[in-house]
Amino acid sequence: VKIFDASTNELVSEILRPNAIEIGFSPKGTYISTWERPSKLEDGSGSKNLTVWDARTGNELASFFQKGQSNWNLQWTDGEEYCARMVTGVVHFWESRNVGKAVWAKLILEGISEFSLSPGRSPSVAVFIPEKKARIAHSAPAIVRMFGIPNFNAPLSNQSFYKGDKVEMIWNDLGTNLLVVTHTDIDKTGKSYYGETNLYHMSVTGSFDRVTLDKEGPIHDVAWSPNSKEFIVVYGSMPAKATLFDHRVDPIFDFGSNPRNFVRFNPHGRIICIAGFGNLNGTVDLWDRRTLTKISTVQASNASYCNWSPDGRYFLTATLTPRLRVDNGFKVWHYQGTLVYWESVDELYQIDWRPASAELYPIRNALSPAPVPVKTLETSPQEVKVKPAGVTKPAGAYRPPQLRGTATPSIFKCFSNEHYFNCLRSAATQALSKNVLKNKKKREAKKKSKEDGEDADDECKSFSSYEGLPIREIFATDILLEPTPPLDIIAPAASTLASNAKPPTPGPSSPVSAALSSSALNENDKKVRNIEKKLRQIMDLKEKQDKGEKLELTQNI
Repeated sequence: VKIFDASTNELVSEILRPNAIEIGFSPKGTYISTWERPSKLEDGSGSKNLTVWDARTGNELASFFQKGQSNWNLQWTDGEEYCARMVTGVVHFWESRNVGKAVWAKLILEGISEFSLSPGRSPSVAVFIPEKKARIAHSAPAIVRMFGIPNFNAPLSNQSFYKGDKVEMIWNDLGTNLLVVTHTDIDKTGKSYYGETNLYHMSVTGSFDRVTLDKEGPIHDVAWSPNSKEFIVVYGSMPAKATLFDHRVDPIFDFGSNPRNFVRFNPHGRIICIAGFGNLNGTVDLWDRRTLTKISTVQASNASYCNWSPDGRYFLTATLTPRLRVDNGFKVWHYQGTLVYWESVDELYQIDWRPASAELYPIRNALSPAPVPVKTLETSPQEVKVKPAGVTKPAGAYRPPQLRGTATPSIFKCFSNEHYFNCLRSAATQALSKNVLKNKKKREAKKKSKEDGEDADDECKSFSSYEGLPIREIFATDILLEPTPPLDIIAPAASTLASNAKPPTPGPSSPVSAALSSSALNENDKKVRNIEKKLRQIMDLKEKQDKGEKLELTQNI
């Protein structure tokens, strides 16, 4: 693990930990922690796989055994006065300068499964005790309690509730109010496969409320405003609702219903980003909190990460691996909707802004104008390369892996447009399969006892089983596959028809028209007539599809 000075790029320290797979800084960067997968020692005890280091010197300060990777790191107060970690249901506190030495304080409550330290100048700690379920006796509700540090004798606030197997605790920036998102593994009502969620509000003053949401469904995201007095909840079945609440849990504004699952205030709290990422289409709405009007909408397709710049004017969207292993890269947008910069990266694992205090960038009364897009690294000095919002590269036809990177055989090139149907028509007219010829003899034997009209009806019935199949499957089934016509038959027909933009229309003097107008049709002409009919129907459907008309599921070509 190498630590560099971000201003000079000079190597500050180096930690030799070959198996480290997680790292984490303390709030001010004084300490760095590493975590590696646990292993058993010869005496059967677990190895000390969580280590705290001095970031400047690289010296080891403390080491612990930490089995799980989830919530593996110590939690620190904003000023780094204290740090804490949970050991078998007990929260241990240290003064940071004495981490790993004598424990400074302990918070002991039966059944603690999670805890969270607050930000702010007067830090608090909130602990979660899951619901105790019993088959005979009454179940005990889940509990969230809030304590001041280090006064653990009396809680500042206490909230009990049912339907809480696990929680997510979200503090405001001042550390005075806490939002608790509760989750259950199973929704007993059967309305959701992903369980049930609820939202509660707690305060260090002792107040607590359940946040009433007016639409059924999961809670997708919650975000506090930097002023610590407001928060936004995105909730409900899709299209989800987004609502702004004050710190008294009263609704202020409804942003409407849209396919959204993400919300973030910019560092000054003036601009709000409400977006739909993940399995949604990547639409991002930017709102002005002061006027509660929408500023712009952009399209960030396939984005899996989003964050505001410290100055609050730009936001970053990125497609990361392994969430998505194709189209990795990042884009920088201005909140007016302008795509300022974008870059593709083969494998992008992580990206973020360099941290800075929002106080370095005073808030403006008026919204800033959209900037001129910046040149990308791939362009020359005279060229500006900006990818328009919502424009995606058209997907090509599927090709098997063994044929990718090779030239398309000329015999198949005619299948890319209307020539495809001409080639099939030619092949159908000039080459019949063995099965068709065999059936021809059978029909000739029956011809003596049946009329020509009845034969034509039988012929149509023989094609009724193909109704709704794509044209490729019809001909591959009946003509082209058993046996495949010789290339010396199909290739000349394909090369001849490739020069024609439209399928040839049989005229009065054409052999096909003459055969069709004859009262006595032979078996080959009947077959051609039925194939011609199918092709005309397919071309009609294709014209309707090109015009944007909606086809039935069985009519898709």
